[in-house]
Amino acid sequence: MSKPELLETLRGLELRLRSAPVQAFFAGCDAPTRARFVECREQISAQLGRLTTAEFAEISAELESLERDLRTGAARLAKQTTALKSAEAILETLGTVLGLTARIASLAV
Repeated sequence: MSKPELLETLRGLELRLRSAPVQAFFAGCDAPTRARFVECREQISAQLGRLTTAEFAEISAELESLERDLRTGAARLAKQTTALKSAEAILETLGTVLGLTARIASLAV
């Protein structure tokens, strides 16, 4: 996965998480679930910002090693945010994607 592909994937996830259907779905959840969702969504935006300005050489090895997991997580999150059946499943997958991007972004100092 190249840096542009990573950024495109994260931008797509960020847009999906801010879409009207996803917003409406989480509006119907309890307060702790909504708060967790908002926090994760903000973290995706922050990671995207860090990775946008990162030098590719700093992150390329980590990105390469996590590419499959990141693609799988992003695809799973896309499906879950389309189906909108389980807030917990969405948040769990979002947490996994955040963990992967955090590992990559930690190298972008």
